[in-house]
Amino acid sequence: MTRRRCQHADPAERHADGVLPTISVVTPSFNQALYLEATLRSVIAQRSDVHEYLVLDGGSGDDSAVIISRHAAGIDHWQSEPDGGQAAAIAAGFARCSGDILFWINSDDMIAPGAAARVRQAFAEHPEWDVLTGYSVFLDEEGRITQVNRIGSESRWWLDRGILHVAQQTCYFRRGLYERAGGIDAGLHCMLDTELWLRFFAAGGRWGHIPAVLGGFRKHALMKGRTWLDRYAEERHQVSLRHPAYRPSDSLWSAGRLLHGLTRVAAAATLPAGWSRHLLGRRLHDLPREQLGPPCM
Repeated sequence: MTRRRCQHADPAERHADGVLPTISVVTPSFNQALYLEATLRSVIAQRSDVHEYLVLDGGSGDDSAVIISRHAAGIDHWQSEPDGGQAAAIAAGFARCSGDILFWINSDDMIAPGAAARVRQAFAEHPEWDVLTGYSVFLDEEGRITQVNRIGSESRWWLDRGILHVAQQTCYFRRGLYERAGGIDAGLHCMLDTELWLRFFAAGGRWGHIPAVLGGFRKHALMKGRTWLDRYAEERHQVSLRHPAYRPSDSLWSAGRLLHGLTRVAAAATLPAGWSRHLLGRRLHDLPREQLGPPCM
């Protein structure tokens, strides 16, 4: 299915005209049939706020292609063929996209109900923002919320103290910043997101934040963080050598962690009593937008 492509305009001009920026979403996938359908549904349910949706499967040997084809009406482009891995699929997807805002959601994660609308509105109201994040949740294998992560906005001040807690499932960025930073490194398989965030900072990206749940990270037995430990360690070292300016001293890092923890506690105290507690144990896709952010959001 092909959708009409929009014309890009300066963010300030777009906001002045009252036209919201458009979002392009890419899902890279490989052998994730067990969770893929929940991911697809979480995006397709918000197609009124998603300009285009691309799904790039790496030639899975499970039922992924069947699942994707079943939802083809809500997808602008999909393919199932061997590729160079997750980062390569994301890069290829973004190269085909025409939206003003870029975002990827992995095939075992989910975007929260109402997230796309919140993001479009936030970027329209803050033309100075190049990239934004929001609150995230951890999900179990059944999609139930096990933890709410109320992490605030990223900043160079925190980064200089070794604090970078970007939840990829909540990170949306303007096309201009992505291109200015040089795009995602297709050669990385584990640290591809962190390395991109560091280049966003190096490129002068200005970070914003939405105090609402924007996405869910699913924890399960086959996730990369549990099965690719050696590769993670290797790429973590590689990225630290590539970006030496973001390696603080041990003392500065320890102080940064302590201070960041205190600010999170203080931020939580400003939320309505029990706001995050009432989300625990519930399925993310069942929750209305109004329950995923403070009343003002």
